[in-house]
Amino acid sequence: MSSPAPTPPAANQNTPTFGQGTAAFVVSCIFLAILFASALFGFLPPNLAARVVTLCIAVAGSGFTMFLLGNMSWDLPNGLKIGEPLGVFVLLFIWNPGPELQAYVNSALSKCETNLDTGSDIAESYCEQAAKELPDNPRPVFLLGVAQSNRGNYAEAIRSWSKALDLGADPALTHYNIAYAKYQLGDYQGAIDAASTAADDAAAKSGLRARSWFLVAEAENALWDAGKGDNAHFVKAREMYLAFLEDGSPKYKAEGNLACLLAVKAALISDAAEK
Repeated sequence: MSSPAPTPPAANQNTPTFGQGTAAFVVSCIFLAILFASALFGFLPPNLAARVVTLCIAVAGSGFTMFLLGNMSWDLPNGLKIGEPLGVFVLLFIWNPGPELQAYVNSALSKCETNLDTGSDIAESYCEQAAKELPDNPRPVFLLGVAQSNRGNYAEAIRSWSKALDLGADPALTHYNIAYAKYQLGDYQGAIDAASTAADDAAAKSGLRARSWFLVAEAENALWDAGKGDNAHFVKAREMYLAFLEDGSPKYKAEGNLACLLAVKAALISDAAEK
């Protein structure tokens, strides 16, 4: 008795036709494009927009990779076989370019940058608007601090730069700006602390490091001139002026201030000797 012939495998009734697959692809692209545009141009809440942009870019990148390398395939017994498309998706999702793209097309941020050097309230207004629209991006908050400093609002500028630090702004430059604002407010010890931090953070930026040393020297000079503390402020001011003269430029102001510092010190020693 012969064994019955094996039953041929049944066709998968859920397999889409080429036309159905194309239609699904087109609809998906349109949906992603709408989401992408909505996120970029402010139609979504700021806290959601960056994530949507990142997701759209990750999906688009993995889809393009899949188009170049071939279709993705599933093999249930052995797991998911995606390879390079999955890697591209994960890479783009982790890289998270959403905030940078949002900042690139943000009109308020562009106007903030354009009007920054004018020192007017227009720049501050646009920078403040950009900071609200891009709450996770340190650049508009940092520029808001610059706009506030340009108008002499140093206390507000310090608050903005402190927030920019929390968001990931350049620590060396931001600490230097905070030090400058504190110096302008007469908080010389605060300026020394912030400028010293800036100098440490600017190890690879010789120009900014030298400027930080000069600011430390100015603040130490101011404290010594005000009669606060002992001879330590004079010694530190001289040390920082000399450090600046080794690496910084232009040198004429540091040379003049150092000469004045030494002249005052010499006069005080002379007066003390006469008494």
